[in-house]
Amino acid sequence: MLDAYIKYVRYLAILTIIGMIFYGGCTNSSNVTHEAAGIVIPSISPSVSTLTSSETNEAEIVKNGKFSPVTITFQNLNAIPVTLKYYKVEYNNSYNGEKISSLSFGADLTHTIAGSGSSATGGTAATTTGTTSTSTGTSATASGNAVTLTVVNQKVKTAMYGVLEDSTDNKILTAKITFYGVDYNANGLELNASVTIVP
Repeated sequence: MLDAYIKYVRYLAILTIIGMIFYGGCTNSSNVTHEAAGIVIPSISPSVSTLTSSETNEAEIVKNGKFSPVTITFQNLNAIPVTLKYYKVEYNNSYNGEKISSLSFGADLTHTIAGSGSSATGGTAATTTGTTSTSTGTSATASGNAVTLTVVNQKVKTAMYGVLEDSTDNKILTAKITFYGVDYNANGLELNASVTIVP
């Protein structure tokens, strides 16, 4: 009777070990999604995108107005090379938090942030392939340890200045920018930044 019990316990132990190995392997391959290589965004400049051209009439602003582009700077804390592969920009109405799905867009972006040999400075050195991406009238340019985005295109201006004769209808928007990439071990990376757009 005791021999049968010991065999039963051994059988359960073997099944448990096999199950743990299988389950652990499955979860490890799909849950690595955030800041795997220690890349952070220490600064966004400017944090508020405003009109930089001289138009004053709202219809003219929608037609020709230029808003400041946004530069997102990356810092490589662990000095592990990382490649940014894609970015997306989503817009919300800052007043009520409503997401404006019709303005959202995404584009491929091949930008490598190299590891730095200097751990004392936090590893901020970077290189890039010099890629420029364009999508729906909005562009991104990668250079060094920064990516510069134009977050206000024609559609965004139209959404901000809904009723041209009524300045109280103007909307302040928030642009949420998300970068996706991988480190040299193919671990996933996701980085978020946000910018306020003031009409």
